[in-house]
Amino acid sequence: MAKFCQYCGKPLEEGTLCNCEESVAAQAAAADASSNSAAPTGGGFGDKLKIAFHNLIPFVKSYFKSPVDSTKSALDNNDLPLASLFVAIQAILSGLLVFFAVKGMLGSMGGYVKVPFFSLFFYGLLAVLLSFFTAALAIFLIGKFMKVSIRFSSAVIACGVGAILPTICAVVLTLCGFLSVQLAAALLTISLYVSITTRLVAAKSVLGADQSGKFYFSFIIGLGAADLVTSLIITRFLSGMLSNFAMGALGGLGNLF
Repeated sequence: MAKFCQYCGKPLEEGTLCNCEESVAAQAAAADASSNSAAPTGGGFGDKLKIAFHNLIPFVKSYFKSPVDSTKSALDNNDLPLASLFVAIQAILSGLLVFFAVKGMLGSMGGYVKVPFFSLFFYGLLAVLLSFFTAALAIFLIGKFMKVSIRFSSAVIACGVGAILPTICAVVLTLCGFLSVQLAAALLTISLYVSITTRLVAAKSVLGADQSGKFYFSFIIGLGAADLVTSLIITRFLSGMLSNFAMGALGGLGNLF
């Protein structure tokens, strides 16, 4: 499991302490204070998940300073629980945001259209999970195509820890959508660039790369295919959900007469 300084976010080797000013001051303060701030240890997945929660904020700080180095640190430590935690947070937030966004748009119907929470939440959840796994699969296949030694779990970890920025963008985008459609549209373009950039960081971190034209060509084709597959599957689910909305809207309007 990776360990990060809780003060500056610097990745740490097992059994080492950070030498930043805040960490040194905390170590000198008292032995009991030092033990209270230490991450829980253990060998099971549950214990590793506790460590992932402990490392959450320090890793975010580290990622903003150096995305590639932070991702490589997670890969070196095979930090699947931390990656899973970031993806779970993004998926849950996306499910909630989709629900509240649709509910806000249908608010003008005066409450005659029932907005199904679980259907919309599941749609947002599914969109994130599908996008995540297809991107990880694409990076894994790119590695095989380029004859790089790579495990699928490594692609999963790299894409997982890269979910930080897209999650923040999704929250900001949805909040701005309530204020201005034009502003939301402008931010949507930015969020797409952010998503592409985080995937590129994930691919570079895993493949260690040979940043040649072959790599970038494979990245564009592979991730483009992943997005296409995700869009087709999500559209299939969305069409059924929209049909139910239409029936609900017609039924609600019928109650007015």
